[in-house]
Amino acid sequence: FFSIMTTVPLPATTQAKLAELYGKGLTPEDIADCMQHLSAFEPNIQTEVLEKFAEVDWSTLKSKAGFLKGIMKRYQARTAPPVTTYIPPSTLPKPTGVAALSAPAQTVLTGLEAIGLLLAGDLEAGVLHALAALDPKVQLEVVTKFSEVDLTTINKKSGFLAGIVRRYAGQQATGYAQQLTYVMAGVHATLTPAAQAKLNDMMALGTISATELTPAALASVAALPVNTQCEVMDRFAEADLTPINNKSGFLQGIVKRYDKG
Repeated sequence: FFSIMTTVPLPATTQAKLAELYGKGLTPEDIADCMQHLSAFEPNIQTEVLEKFAEVDWSTLKSKAGFLKGIMKRYQARTAPPVTTYIPPSTLPKPTGVAALSAPAQTVLTGLEAIGLLLAGDLEAGVLHALAALDPKVQLEVVTKFSEVDLTTINKKSGFLAGIVRRYAGQQATGYAQQLTYVMAGVHATLTPAAQAKLNDMMALGTISATELTPAALASVAALPVNTQCEVMDRFAEADLTPINNKSGFLQGIVKRYDKG
């Protein structure tokens, strides 16, 4: 830490923040080559950058330095003079079965495409479907979180975005559980907690809605042994349900294969 400070002068507030991060397990070597870039910002921005960096679970990063550099690049872009640039139409897949992404959320993703941080195949339609199912304000929060990451260090961008969507959608889990309870009202048997949790997760992600599941389909699952219910729901969750119109029929088809086995 002190060797870095002697070569790259930083204000006391920044040094204090760095000391705090080092106390949480970060090492000077992790971000040594970022200090010169950091020093170019105003002191208050330096602190903001480090606070953003502190919000991340560092154990999930391939390169802590690369991630921190990504944050600094975005802050640098905010302070740069505006440039009139042609942004081509988005090539990302369009969500189906729900309203389109909100204009602000779409603008953020299109901007990432325009500067080469997102390619057409990076985001799966199912993930965008789940994103579009969220409240417009929440959509913007999700894509903003997504854009604040150094995407050059993320191999599976679709999975990374899905994780953010899942966290925000999870806040509505109680509502989804109530929807499922309503549908199950006509079913004499009950799903196991694990099977019901899997359905809640799928609804939270926007993969399926309670209205797409009939009591008969859920009853067929509930009639299975406990372990088999979990296996059936795992197969159902792994499938790409986007092109499937009759999701209840699809679920019952899986049940029949396991029931015969």
